[in-house]
Amino acid sequence: MLARMASTMQPPVRPAINPEQARLAELISARDGLMRDRTALKNQEKNLTIPLLKRQHKLRLNQIDQHIIALDAELAGTV
Repeated sequence: MLARMASTMQPPVRPAINPEQARLAELISARDGLMRDRTALKNQEKNLTIPLLKRQHKLRLNQIDQHIIALDAELAGTV
């Protein structure tokens, strides 16, 4: 059934993704995930009242920021 539909519609052939494109997509996906995590943590920050949790929260944000910086450097070297 799919073969018949493809022969009837004749969709355009997309070239396979090359290894460099796959690497770039993976780096971008990782950075996007870190940015989502960072945003979620920033939103949670407003509700923290316990000093221990505030310190741990700050450490997590700093770690995420360092990871984003490292990914940015890797992306800059790729592009």
